[in-house]
Amino acid sequence: MEHGQERDHVARPTLPWRTDRHTQCGRTADDGSSVISVNDLQARIQRDGHERTVETICTTCWDTSRDAARWESNPIGVVAREAVRAGIGSREPSSRPEAFGSPGNSES
Repeated sequence: MEHGQERDHVARPTLPWRTDRHTQCGRTADDGSSVISVNDLQARIQRDGHERTVETICTTCWDTSRDAARWESNPIGVVAREAVRAGIGSREPSSRPEAFGSPGNSES
């Protein structure tokens, strides 16, 4: 990968009732960045190996996607992760854009 080249991001599992899409690192998936699925990431690891793949993926997406729950196999884990990201169960709601509408968010 060339120095300064944009890295791919990994899509976060989408909840069936939500239309917004985000990456594992919290970016909006529609912001123009290259976004791949967790399945695409796994295929890339199989094809290119861990060392090469890690150089092409956003560091935060890489760290979080390895253990991320998938809706098909662990829907409770996906919902739990979204709840934590939105600040539910903590004293301070998240300042992340995807937390819009969470308790304590003045924009809701």
